[in-house]
Amino acid sequence: TNVKRTASNASTSLHLTLLLMLVGVGILLGACESPTEKAFGYLAKAQELYVDGDLVKAEIEVKNTLQILPKNPEARFLLARIAESRGDFAEMAQNLRSAVNAKPDFIEARLKLGTLYVMGGALDLAEEQATHLRDSNTDRADVRILNARIHAAKGDMEAARLELESALEMEPDNIQALGLLASVAATTDL
Repeated sequence: TNVKRTASNASTSLHLTLLLMLVGVGILLGACESPTEKAFGYLAKAQELYVDGDLVKAEIEVKNTLQILPKNPEARFLLARIAESRGDFAEMAQNLRSAVNAKPDFIEARLKLGTLYVMGGALDLAEEQATHLRDSNTDRADVRILNARIHAAKGDMEAARLELESALEMEPDNIQALGLLASVAATTDL
């Protein structure tokens, strides 16, 4: 019986030692992930959650990203989109500004920021975004739409119409351009 007990204790000891080694290896492998890799993992999860409509969890994951990489433009842009869905336009603008400051050629962030400025009546700030897009030779339908919004807000419906027609030449099915063109046409037909 002593031999059986000793063999059983040795087997248990061996299993415990192997288990501890596996746990140790797991901890070491987890520790090998760099902070940047962790941040991008959080961001990927945040984007997935955002697409799935789980904005609360998406916001938590994107804030985890920003704990590690506070100026990450993609994280700031996603946080701006989350704020937009909540109707928090001040937070949205703050995160969009952070995104374009970190990545000046971030077209989508500049477009959203410029549009937000137009909606808020800050036309000088909207024009700064549009000018940057023009200066970087960004000739896209959505840039033309931003320019049209600015022109329309200033009361220059003819310039707005020309921008929208140009946008529609690029993208004939663009719903935003079609809707704005209808609004501009209704305003000028009065």
